Amino acid sequence: MLWPASGVMLGLMLSSQRRDWPAILVGGLIGSIVSDTRSGYGAVFAAGAAVANVGETLAATLLVTWRLRHRITLSSLRDVGVLVFGAVILSNAATAILGAIAMHQRFHSALLHAWFFWWIGDGLGMLIVAPVVITGFLAARRPRLKTRSAAEAVLVFAALAVISQITLGPGYSWAAGPGPFATFPLLLWAGLRFGPFGAAAATLVVAAIATWNAALHLGPFTGNSLSVIDTAVQTYTYLTVTSLCALIPAAVVAEREASVRRQSESEDRYRSVVEAATDAIVTIDTESRVRFANAAVKDIFGYAPDELIGRNLDVLMPESFRPLHKAGLHRYVTTGAPTLDWRAKRLTGLHRDGHEIPLEISFGVRNEGDARIFTGIIRDISDQQTTARALREAEDRMGFALAASRVGTWEVDVATGASTWSTIQEELHGVAAGTYGGTLEAFIDRIHPDDQQQVKAAIQKAMQQRTDSNLLYRTVWPDGSVHWISGVGRSFYDADGAPIRAAGITLDVTERRALEEQYRQSQKMEAVGQLAGGVAHDFNNLLTVIQSYGSILRDGAKPNSEAANNIAEVLSAADRAAALTRRLLAFSRGQLLAPRALSLSESLLSVEPMLRRLIGEHVEIVVRAPRDAGNVVADPSEIEQVILNLAINARDAMPDGGTLTLEISNVELDSAYQRMHGTAATGPYVMLAVSDTGTGMDAATATRVFEPFFTTKPPGKGTGLGLSTVYGIVTRNGGSIAVYSEPNHGTTFRAYFPRSDAKMETITPTAPACAASGSETLLLVEDDPAIRRITTRILTAAGYRVIPAGSPEEALDIANTNAADIDLLFTDVVLPEMSGRGLAEKLSARAPSMKVLYMSGYTDDMVVRTGVLEHDTLFLQKPFSQSALLSKVREALDRNSARS
Repeated sequence: MLWPASGVMLGLMLSSQRRDWPAILVGGLIGSIVSDTRSGYGAVFAAGAAVANVGETLAATLLVTWRLRHRITLSSLRDVGVLVFGAVILSNAATAILGAIAMHQRFHSALLHAWFFWWIGDGLGMLIVAPVVITGFLAARRPRLKTRSAAEAVLVFAALAVISQITLGPGYSWAAGPGPFATFPLLLWAGLRFGPFGAAAATLVVAAIATWNAALHLGPFTGNSLSVIDTAVQTYTYLTVTSLCALIPAAVVAEREASVRRQSESEDRYRSVVEAATDAIVTIDTESRVRFANAAVKDIFGYAPDELIGRNLDVLMPESFRPLHKAGLHRYVTTGAPTLDWRAKRLTGLHRDGHEIPLEISFGVRNEGDARIFTGIIRDISDQQTTARALREAEDRMGFALAASRVGTWEVDVATGASTWSTIQEELHGVAAGTYGGTLEAFIDRIHPDDQQQVKAAIQKAMQQRTDSNLLYRTVWPDGSVHWISGVGRSFYDADGAPIRAAGITLDVTERRALEEQYRQSQKMEAVGQLAGGVAHDFNNLLTVIQSYGSILRDGAKPNSEAANNIAEVLSAADRAAALTRRLLAFSRGQLLAPRALSLSESLLSVEPMLRRLIGEHVEIVVRAPRDAGNVVADPSEIEQVILNLAINARDAMPDGGTLTLEISNVELDSAYQRMHGTAATGPYVMLAVSDTGTGMDAATATRVFEPFFTTKPPGKGTGLGLSTVYGIVTRNGGSIAVYSEPNHGTTFRAYFPRSDAKMETITPTAPACAASGSETLLLVEDDPAIRRITTRILTAAGYRVIPAGSPEEALDIANTNAADIDLLFTDVVLPEMSGRGLAEKLSARAPSMKVLYMSGYTDDMVVRTGVLEHDTLFLQKPFSQSALLSKVREALDRNSARS
């Protein structure tokens, strides 16, 4: 009538892990076979019955675990219902057919009769025994019962056993009728006091006594009038009701205790979170009275939590906000509509000491019976506001710095291609504020067409190599002007290494590029100037020889003869060559000068008549030379060269006629002009502007106009030294020159000379040259043999005694024995081993009455740097003619100064 094995297996499987199921099933299979064979049944029946027992247990376990999806504990009504209806009734009723077949084959009993008995036996085993196993495992993990509770449990189970035996045993007749139900109070007691395990154990006690007596045909469920099936049905029904009477109250109580425990744990967690929170948490009722406050209110408001309980919440508000709070709360209570958004609302609180606090508040509402309770979470955002204010100030400073330095910023979303530009960025690209297209393509469109490809390549390379992009490109403004932009960009990547955005800065470097170009141009001009100076020096030595020998040949030739005419052509060519070298000297800053204070206006007016003859009548000349224009310090001949060269250049640009304008004015040059044009210093200048209405130049030509030998004229029409000479003169005098020109729109040159407060000097005419012959002794020092020979020949022919020397060392040796006889030292300035000035100082110490005359063909401004241009110094510029040589030598000998 009750098969414990099926209950034991089901209880073990429901209480263990799936990995243990095979061992339990194998153990149950072996146990069933051994039990049946020892009872005298055949092996076939024993095996069939064992398979049936194991199969129904496995099916019941799968059904229960599939339905519950967690371990069954019988501590809830759901657990009890699934065990009873799922395992005992449904699963066991279905699988009992296996045992019925085995019994039918062995005992030839009716199939329905066999199925019923198998279902009754295994069902009672699962219903009565499985709960004991399941709850027994759980009870083993719990603390042991206290002594008092253990005594109570022993008393309950002892009474239950006695009453069960009385009402279900042989003496049941005295308690007929409701006698078997006398156990129910004790079953309830066991379930309510000792939980599911107590209920299961009490049910097992009652079931054991009932089934034992029924098997002995004793008790209320047996009798002569009852069949075996009737006895089984009554016993099964009684035990089912008994089990449910104990398990259901126990499950209800356990479920309630679990709910209370969970609620208590939840409250404990809530309390720990609330007390640990750094935000203040305050609960109020509809009258705005504080019912709860956590510890954080003291940190924020200065009140201890117990000080706030029962007080009105407006104690935490400034006076001006209290009426609004009262009206808003009243409105919500009466209408249910909140006045403010209760989520992260920023308000002002009041500290206990009276200072106001910036707060962020979120409110929630719940019902407690008929009352409404409001809970607020209050956060002090003083630090947040301080941080935000500091961030805004830092952003403002950064924005000011970027704006003041004219640095543009940009950012690109790689995924969408959307791009944002700062206002400065738009200005740098000539875009009106807010009109930038906002895409990468719009940025590329703003780049000069010749630079677009290299910018794209640089961006792509930076993305591939994950490096910063350094860009230098041109952008064309709507007015057609071209600006150079330098930029640095950086890409930012997500966790997978994919680019997500890029950002960078840009700077207009047009002025810097202009300065760099000016510096490169200056270096180039300096190098060319050094070359020109060297060429002029050597060429002047050759011209000195050519002119000297030419003069000798001319003096010896018959007048108007063919030889005399040929010599005249040679000397004319030498004169033109000398003029060319003077231009080279002017450009290379090696020309010997006599600078003085002068007026550019007077210089211009003095050369105006010559200009009108040179320019021609097809060009109209306009001169604006105010008398009050400032003075400059320069060599007058150089100023004339500047005016003439610029005017002649303008004339050549107007072959069909036009207007030539020459203008003098006072100007002030600022730092912007200094950066753009490389002017040495800011300040007052006098400007000479020469403008024409001629053919003009393109930008490429304008950048080269000051290069020596560069010319746009046909071969034989120009030397290319006119403008380079102008450039050399202007820059040597501390000024600068700029050119502006456009094709077919003429050209304007503006030369700026530093303005001077010095007064103009009056030039006293020099006395006529004295006789060009003599008998004095001259020491001639010249390292060029050809010049030394021709100079010696000319001076000797004029009656002088000449002692030639090829080097300073040779000259010193000669002076050791002839120092007292030397009347004049005639020396080149630049000599090997020693300068002419140094040689003169040494010889003057030995012969104080000796006069000195210098000569030079110039090299790299050497004459000026060696101190030749002192006030009382006499100098003869190479190339020189025979008459110039004799005249200058006679002038030097007749000077009164002891040293010249």
